[in-house]
Amino acid sequence: MKKVVSIILFIILVIVSLNVKAVSENGSTVNMSFTKTVEEDKVIITIKLGEFVSVEENSVMAASMTLDFDNNVISEVSGTSSNNWDITIQKNTKRVLLETDSAKPNTEIAKITFNINPNASKGTSSVGLKEINIAESSSGLDENYNDQTVSFSVNEETQTNPDGDENEVTGENNTVNNATGNNTVGNNSTGNGINQTTNNSSNRTNSIVGNRDNTIATGRLPDTGIQNILIIAIVVTAICIVIFKIKSRKIKY
Repeated sequence: MKKVVSIILFIILVIVSLNVKAVSENGSTVNMSFTKTVEEDKVIITIKLGEFVSVEENSVMAASMTLDFDNNVISEVSGTSSNNWDITIQKNTKRVLLETDSAKPNTEIAKITFNINPNASKGTSSVGLKEINIAESSSGLDENYNDQTVSFSVNEETQTNPDGDENEVTGENNTVNNATGNNTVGNNSTGNGINQTTNNSSNRTNSIVGNRDNTIATGRLPDTGIQNILIIAIVVTAICIVIFKIKSRKIKY
């Protein structure tokens, strides 16, 4: 019985260690973060980079992700980039590609705006980003992040921020143009098409996106659900300990 308890405790420790953070194999990370904002007629996901670990500043870097939204609720998706990042939205696959040849830490790199269809039926829906990956070849950076999902009420009079994130952006214009790029994805008159506008920098060099197959989803190291797993593991451990004590008393008497 002692062996069983020890094995269960070991499994718990392994689970915890695997769910700390989805970093590269060599430990390099750019600490990407996502700020989610819900407004009356749109949902905005802002993408930022944090402190670089084992990654040089001004590196050539690329990120990719997939848009996730309901065509009946969202009329258009637009993307804007900043701080020397370029953004491209592929209309067929709903893939978002971000690239730069001068990545810097602690900077905002893009905003993805989901515009709510004013004619959509009232209710609840969600939008998000999935299959999120960022990479940089010289440092071995190849980092995956969990899906980012925002739930919201459709065409209600008031909207609230979903997570209470700090530094949330509200009241901005629906379309933002900047020096590095402005892309839109939306439904056409049939409801099935996606329109795309792409404005990439003509001086882009050493792009690494072109060498990667962005239509294949990369594996993610999940870091959600750990609380439920720990609760179940603790309950199982407690039961095993009680059984062990009962059997020990029977043996003594």
